[in-house]
Amino acid sequence: MRLFSWGEYDKKRPVGGKIFCKHCYSSTTASVIWRVKEFSIFAIPISNSEELIGNECDSCKQPLKDEDLSYLPNTAESKWKCENCGRTWPLTHVRCTICKTRPGQRVNPDSST
Repeated sequence: MRLFSWGEYDKKRPVGGKIFCKHCYSSTTASVIWRVKEFSIFAIPISNSEELIGNECDSCKQPLKDEDLSYLPNTAESKWKCENCGRTWPLTHVRCTICKTRPGQRVNPDSST
């Protein structure tokens, strides 16, 4: 049986929202890293302390500064245009919500399927 134990480990907490990482040039998420130090006697936690280490990109694991968390490049979101109804949709939409066609797919309105 252990009389006492101690240790430290890093805990990640998500920041929330998308950021643009200047290291890996991708739109990704970030996490805040906390160093947790624990001390226990007979498996009963006696003390627990957390120290802020910094921010980290979830894709490339590189450290980020606080001002990097709010950085988004001035680029428009990529979109595609439906060939049937002419509406534009972000690339996250795999099909037109109105006429149910996929990008590059042309449906003849006279034919019934």
